[in-house]
Amino acid sequence: MDGKFTSRALFPFDGERKVEFYELRFAPGHTENAEAHAPGTIENLILIKGRLEIRVGHTAPMCLQRATRSCSKPMSRQLPESHRQ
Repeated sequence: MDGKFTSRALFPFDGERKVEFYELRFAPGHTENAEAHAPGTIENLILIKGRLEIRVGHTAPMCLQRATRSCSKPMSRQLPESHRQ
């Protein structure tokens, strides 16, 4: 681990619960690539501080800023994605 990205499970998957919560931290300028999730997976992002650029598959990036209430379009995690602060 290089310290540019950390993921901490707040409520990890346990089989009974259908929801997981993670705290993600990104170093400024860092890009983190993630594999696609199973079809039907939905992610909700809450940005506490800074700005986050999200790209799903080959789509145009979406930007979240602190206090942003929603993304400009729905996100499906059936495609690989990247996150950059």
